[in-house]
Amino acid sequence: MFAQTVKDGAGDRLDVRTVATRADAERLLRSRDITGAYVPAARAPELLVATAASDMGATAVEKVFTPVAAERGEPLRVTDVAARSPTIPPVRACSSC
Repeated sequence: MFAQTVKDGAGDRLDVRTVATRADAERLLRSRDITGAYVPAARAPELLVATAASDMGATAVEKVFTPVAAERGEPLRVTDVAARSPTIPPVRACSSC
């Protein structure tokens, strides 16, 4: 029900699906099959991201789901399940460099 509500609101801009467990979501994040996973909870929903796959992707899903949690009056906890290595600098693109 929740996934369908999000999909209805986002239209074709998001590919929304439901997975059985938090562990399944973590596995999909680590394998880069998904960009983020929203884990509903009564008190504080959690957003799982993998910045090792994409800082921009993690930021995008956070922008999508922060208002969803706020609309319900709940704080959103963000957990990075696959953080980027601190020894690998982020890639930056510059079209006018």
